[in-house]
Amino acid sequence: MKRMEINANDGTIILPNKYSIAPALTQEAFRNGEMFGNAQSHDYGTFPWIHYSFSGGSVSGRDLLVSLCFYDQMLVSTKMSVDFYPPGPKDWSNYSLDVETATKQCHDAILEEILGKPTESDRLAGVNLDAAHESLARPLKWDFPWGTVRSSYDFKGGGTFIIVSYGNRQEEATKAYWKRSSKKL
Repeated sequence: MKRMEINANDGTIILPNKYSIAPALTQEAFRNGEMFGNAQSHDYGTFPWIHYSFSGGSVSGRDLLVSLCFYDQMLVSTKMSVDFYPPGPKDWSNYSLDVETATKQCHDAILEEILGKPTESDRLAGVNLDAAHESLARPLKWDFPWGTVRSSYDFKGGGTFIIVSYGNRQEEATKAYWKRSSKKL
């Protein structure tokens, strides 16, 4: 069985389809690589932020959806989710807490198998869920010298993801974006 891997020493991700995402991957290298042909780009009107989504293969017979977030050439983070939804549109019309819970439990199991016990697993305060959906209120986090890996549910957006973040790149990119944006005003 093909599986996903995350190298605890450097943050390199090997997807089930054997595509490799190294922390040093640039947007240019991604655009020149074989996975780009299957990717859809999304800029959300905040250029030079850009996201690319594509299939990373399958995990336990389910599609692994992958999204790379770049700020200009810098890879900021990688977001992944095992797709437990039935075929069809991916929108609020078929949203389900049961599916999100199954997804979160799958992500937790994958990451604990790959990375061991999480660094943090505290329950979110003020979140009221029934026992069947309790895992959604318990994000898991693994800290490494190169960055973090998280398994969490997005209470605002409604999705469940594995997020691999590299160092403080999110903060650096956000500062650069606002500095760039203020010059245009």
